[in-house]
Amino acid sequence: MPRPKSRRPARARELLLALACAACLPEQPPEWLILDPRFFLLEVEVIATGALSKPLDLDPPGRTRREGLPGDRIRIRPVIVGPGGPITPRDPPLLIRSGFVVFAPDPDGALPECAEDGLDGLRDCRIRGDELALPPLPPAELGSSFWPKLWVIVSDPEGPGADECYRRLITRDDDGLFECHIDDFRLDYGPPNRVADLQDQGDYYQPVELDYNLSAAWLELSIDEGAQTRMLRADHGDTIAVAPDARIRAELKIDEDELQRWATYPRGEVFDEVLSPRWATTDPDAALDPDAWAWSVGQRVELLAGPREPGGYHLYVDVRTRVRSSRFLWVRIVPDGPGDAAP
Repeated sequence: MPRPKSRRPARARELLLALACAACLPEQPPEWLILDPRFFLLEVEVIATGALSKPLDLDPPGRTRREGLPGDRIRIRPVIVGPGGPITPRDPPLLIRSGFVVFAPDPDGALPECAEDGLDGLRDCRIRGDELALPPLPPAELGSSFWPKLWVIVSDPEGPGADECYRRLITRDDDGLFECHIDDFRLDYGPPNRVADLQDQGDYYQPVELDYNLSAAWLELSIDEGAQTRMLRADHGDTIAVAPDARIRAELKIDEDELQRWATYPRGEVFDEVLSPRWATTDPDAALDPDAWAWSVGQRVELLAGPREPGGYHLYVDVRTRVRSSRFLWVRIVPDGPGDAAP
């Protein structure tokens, strides 16, 4: 497996190269191409509510709430992908909640555990397991940019472990981070109208419904194999066998009734939230739009190549609405020759 590139060393090298010779930088692979393990998305689910939110038993069957208010409890699951498919970390991720935007770890590595009730929201703390009580909102005048952040540290299966990755991070051991994945995410509160109420602010856009993760997402594949064109449905984790010289178009499908509905205030015009997926693949022969990773190409990608290698390739989708991850979807494309299509 190619050695993954940690964020800190990569950024440092790029800066040094740019300063030394801006004209001689090597061409970088497109962002949608997965050549090394990558932190792909963070799945969040509200699993218990506090005094400010409606009880979960009022939610539609099969739906999970993805945003909450102070006192609500969330479950967090990072998703890592690589050239060979989704990756299971060596051990559970290390989750750290920072008080505000800046994470300032103690050099001796000591981190207190986050309070069960979330009322210690102004300090950095280590989350016990994968659950967190949402802390109080910062003062309204600071804006949402100053909402607490969640730092996620994960080790590759063959890596040193999440705790050792954290030690290397705070001791600035950049060369030791190649098998570590470190990213940060803003803790989102919602629904926005309730946040505005809590902070005594008005809000032009008001959600008509609570915001839920999508319960299902799938791909509709149009496979052009020369003499014929096939249409297939590909669900999460499916393996699809196609001819090596095929051309594939993939369209993301969801139940559009699951999109959150919004209304403008005070006119009350109702509209659905926008689906804004990010696409990625492990196939270097794909001809995806350069913006496929920037959630600006919409629900359809075209000109995927047929699989040239016996193991095929993977197609990953970060299914987003309002630029928040709502579901993870992946399929594997393999050649349809005898003996090659086994997962």
